[in-house]
Amino acid sequence: MSTITLLWTVWAFLFLSTTALMVYRGLLTRGEEDQIFLDENILGEEKRRQDDIQRRIQFLKPFVAFAGGTTIALSAALLGIYVVNAIQVLRG
Repeated sequence: MSTITLLWTVWAFLFLSTTALMVYRGLLTRGEEDQIFLDENILGEEKRRQDDIQRRIQFLKPFVAFAGGTTIALSAALLGIYVVNAIQVLRG
């Protein structure tokens, strides 16, 4: 397997991982409430659910940052490889 094929394979894995993490995070935040009513019977359960959502989002945050940053860096590297190759071909 050539180096460029390996880079594209790693990039695809990172891109799909980033996308899956962002979709999961979006599904979690969809259940988050904008307002909480101050009824004693509802507040305890609702607060527990909101705290659970926040805990999951905070857990995902470093993974999303790492996967997204690595995907962007690898995208820039792949683009740089193709630009350098194009310049070399054009110079002849």
